[in-house]
Amino acid sequence: MAVFKDDENSSNVTYEDSPVLEFDVISVEALHIADILINCVLINAICLLGIVGNVLNVLVLHQRKKRTPTNYVMMSLSVCDLVYVITLILRRSSCVIAAFDVTGSMTMEAVQSAYFLTINTLFRKFSTGHIVLLSLERMIAVYLPLKAALYFSSKKTAYYMMAIALFWIALVCPLFSYMFELKWVYLEQFNTTVGEAVFSNFILQNWDALSILNITTDWIKGPLQFIIISMLSLCTVLKLKDYNRKRMSLTSTQVIDVRAAKMLLAVCLAYLLTSCPTFVPPIFYLVRPELMSQMDGESRLGILLEMVTDFLGAISASVNFVIYVAMSKNFFRTYQHLRCKR
Repeated sequence: MAVFKDDENSSNVTYEDSPVLEFDVISVEALHIADILINCVLINAICLLGIVGNVLNVLVLHQRKKRTPTNYVMMSLSVCDLVYVITLILRRSSCVIAAFDVTGSMTMEAVQSAYFLTINTLFRKFSTGHIVLLSLERMIAVYLPLKAALYFSSKKTAYYMMAIALFWIALVCPLFSYMFELKWVYLEQFNTTVGEAVFSNFILQNWDALSILNITTDWIKGPLQFIIISMLSLCTVLKLKDYNRKRMSLTSTQVIDVRAAKMLLAVCLAYLLTSCPTFVPPIFYLVRPELMSQMDGESRLGILLEMVTDFLGAISASVNFVIYVAMSKNFFRTYQHLRCKR
């Protein structure tokens, strides 16, 4: 039987009552501590900062008088990151709710699995696609400065972003839109009815095919995009080094916007640094699926790795405001002007 990833990993789950796999390597106590630290504290704190930062990104980029295709991609990236961190908070809110209302947290966990998981997954993949687009645009800008406007006009850039969205919708929606169904069950020990997310009939009937699709999307979003961004960024760095050596002899038509290139390289680097550990889940799913999850049980190692993946995703989606302010004088001036106006 092929393996399918289950993203239900919240503190309102009673791990002792979950099916125990023979291959579990994470203890219940360790998972409980990680759940409180990562889900309840770190992810929510970072996502709150990410909401503020991405809202400011959109406001500042909208205020910019000179709106280039790069600015449009940066604004779209900020919107995608904003939706991602908001839905991530909603997905992890059951951990906080559990401290006050255990049955309420169970229902919230079921609701997020049935309704928020697809949106959260989609917009994370939208964000990574935008970073690929930024790395490609910047490489073309430094190698072919005179033709960059031809390849990345405002209209063409909009088409590229639409293509990214349609590509991921086509891959993700069949996988996550029908993954869970929300059912209501009565819990005798609490004397109340709670929501429960269960695998849909569509998922169970197409388990093998959708498992392959899930692994494929993981490898595209993870290793493949990592390699593409790394290679494009490396090419840009090498060109910038060569440009610095020859700067004095270049004509005005060969001038490169070095500051903008460095800023966008920093965005790519932030993504690459937070993406390296996320290779672990798809590798495990491929080579040691029994360590992760199965239809009749859920591995605690799989739950832990999903927590870490979401934590790193929250950092990646929240850090761009700091990069823009630190490395772009125009962005910082516009931000200061926006503060003064308010």
